[in-house]
Amino acid sequence: MNDKLIYPYRLDSNARYREVVKFVMTYALASITVPILFARNILILPTNVSLLSIFDWEVYLSWFFCVLSILSGLVFYYASAVWIRLAWGEPSNLFGCKIGDNCTERILDCTFWLSILFCGIGFALIIRFFLLFVT
Repeated sequence: MNDKLIYPYRLDSNARYREVVKFVMTYALASITVPILFARNILILPTNVSLLSIFDWEVYLSWFFCVLSILSGLVFYYASAVWIRLAWGEPSNLFGCKIGDNCTERILDCTFWLSILFCGIGFALIIRFFLLFVT
């Protein structure tokens, strides 16, 4: 490994982006679990009522988008590790393919924004479901 960091700014900026993605992934995971807790504890549904009979397509679509958000975040983290390796001037690959700075940066940008977008859509669908929920 090189002794000299070629792109020192990458370490700081990468850490900041990783914090945002970590927050979004946590939020997406919470958006998957909160509907179950909310339905049982806030709506005070009887325990003999199945949540499957209450949840509709919006909840399931919300979970789908939240899972996509988490997966996008995981790809971001993987590409982030490649980005740091490239900052040290080390050759690197992504999913077994040799990759350069420009391609890695595009993957980071894309997965960063997709993670945020998917989480936002998932959360909006959950909110919409509960706002329009009629017992």
